[in-house]
Amino acid sequence: MINRLFTHGNCSSLDGFASAHIFKKYLALGLGLTSAVQIGQLDPSDIETGRFEAQSGDIVLDLPKPKQDIFFWCDHHYTSEPKNKLPENHYWALKPSCAGYLIELAITAGLDPKAELLEFKEAVDIMDGALYTTEQLKSVYYPSDNYDNPSMLQRVHMISALIHTRNRQFNHHRFKDLLKGELGDTPVSVNNINISEIIETFKRQLKNYQKWRNWVDNFQRYEKSSECVIQDPRNSGPMIGSPDRFYSYLRFPESIYSIRISFHGNEARLSIGSNIFQQDRRKVNIGQLGVEISRQFGDGGAGGHQQTCGLTIPADSIDQALEEILAKFRE
Repeated sequence: MINRLFTHGNCSSLDGFASAHIFKKYLALGLGLTSAVQIGQLDPSDIETGRFEAQSGDIVLDLPKPKQDIFFWCDHHYTSEPKNKLPENHYWALKPSCAGYLIELAITAGLDPKAELLEFKEAVDIMDGALYTTEQLKSVYYPSDNYDNPSMLQRVHMISALIHTRNRQFNHHRFKDLLKGELGDTPVSVNNINISEIIETFKRQLKNYQKWRNWVDNFQRYEKSSECVIQDPRNSGPMIGSPDRFYSYLRFPESIYSIRISFHGNEARLSIGSNIFQQDRRKVNIGQLGVEISRQFGDGGAGGHQQTCGLTIPADSIDQALEEILAKFRE
């Protein structure tokens, strides 16, 4: 049987890559997978809309469960909650990260984890679950004086920067290359890339965050009635830099929600979120709202957590969808 491993591609955090690493390193052998699996990347919409057709030997991580029978599935997103009892080797739970959940499954199966692996789990949970303190957020989105002894959270962001450059084809190849051969104890244990390259790539990403912040300042606005920060780039020209998905919460600390819009041909992509420092004030389940908006205006392809969600709809529906979302926040 051919085993193909698919994980979340183009993920804004390291979770898709880390999930593949943890599965190959700590779970594959115990499941009888003695040979290398083929690695692939998918977007959640590939599964939700049926563009991806799974095979019986597939492993699917950090993504919705395919309709076809597969060998192994694990996810942690609110929008992927199964409606029926899961078969063998299928796992779902609300967790901060899929990689962290897979580490828990490996420990349950008998793994005695090293301290570094547990430290990594804490860091990837912070990154994918958006559990940062203000100080932690600034340490990974703004420059530091030096990186002689980076924290685990900084190391996680550094490796993430390696597979989130502006060249998507390069990202795809590096993603696969980092998962080849003998894997380190954690996804940040990279031996085939010079540490200076890792740090320089991270520094470039931090500069691109600042370029983006300067660009978005021209059109990012706070609407008091919905307590939402809206980032609508129409008439602003091409995007500059790399998105800082938490910037609005530092710039507008009184906000509860945020909507970030981007346009790709005839499609509009919406990232809906809630202020990570104001979670006790959030009244709307963002994941459920994203599913509802996607079904109303698009093909139903939405994925995320209770506090954040991403979806794609036709570009000509954006104004009506935006008003629907803001009306929900105003209730």
